[in-house]
Amino acid sequence: MTSERPEFWNYCAHCGAELGLDDWPPVVELVHDIDDHSIYSFCDDGCKAAWNRSE
Repeated sequence: MTSERPEFWNYCAHCGAELGLDDWPPVVELVHDIDDHSIYSFCDDGCKAAWNRSE
């Protein structure tokens, strides 16, 4: 069985590192409106924290 993943799940939103198929990366969901949201995944909590500081 092939598992399709959303594009945001393939790379770290901060450093661009490729995420493995078995990874369960930390994520952030930004809700812009009731029907509009963005999800960002990260290779680790350090990149997630750095991304949060830069936003």
